[in-house]
Amino acid sequence: MREIESKSGYAPANGIKLYYEIFGTGRPLVLIHGGGSSGFSDFEETIKRLHDQYQLIVIDLQNHGRSEHRTTPETFEQDAKDISAVLDFFSIAKASFFGFSNGATTVLKFATMYPDKVEKLIAASGNTKREGLLDGFFESMKLQQLTIYHLFSKRTL
Repeated sequence: MREIESKSGYAPANGIKLYYEIFGTGRPLVLIHGGGSSGFSDFEETIKRLHDQYQLIVIDLQNHGRSEHRTTPETFEQDAKDISAVLDFFSIAKASFFGFSNGATTVLKFATMYPDKVEKLIAASGNTKREGLLDGFFESMKLQQLTIYHLFSKRTL
């Protein structure tokens, strides 16, 4: 399998630095991961399939992946503000968005806060109410443990 060219780094976002990876060229498609995950881990297959059609901008949100941490509570509003800051950093006026799980809720919030920056929107498996989740979902989160694994800076996809 051939290696997909990418660039990565950190973009300033409201007092912290968010890690990003960019794959491909073309119209920008911003990929927003789910809670407790990171951009590449949620979107590896998407990157393989779409890197030759879009400029895929994969962002690790605050307190996720390789991005910096804040001590203030995470909110969808703050994540939307951070995504807007990353777009401004890259001088991207308008993009399409694909959010998965918490990322879906984040991109929905982003679209309400910054409608002029949204070309198209895909929200997969998002939640708009706590009541919409399976019984015991939040209780089970208390039992989860962090598993650390090595992330490679260069990948063969």
